[in-house]
Amino acid sequence: MAPIPWGKFPTVAEHQLARRWLQFMANIGRAPNTVDAYGRAVEDHLRFCAAAGTDPLLARADTVAAWIRNMPD
Repeated sequence: MAPIPWGKFPTVAEHQLARRWLQFMANIGRAPNTVDAYGRAVEDHLRFCAAAGTDPLLARADTVAAWIRNMPD
């Protein structure tokens, strides 16, 4: 298994499906910088969903749009 610094992505580490997906990305050979960028994005999305009271697996387009609008420039 390719190493992932889970301390950088604590919310991802706690979310079984997100953790499995990020580990898969690392295992299939995505570049470390790519895995890091994916990890940061998923971490941010999971936190946004938690703050919005939305299950990330059930998030609709309006939630994703709100998350994108909330991203810093």
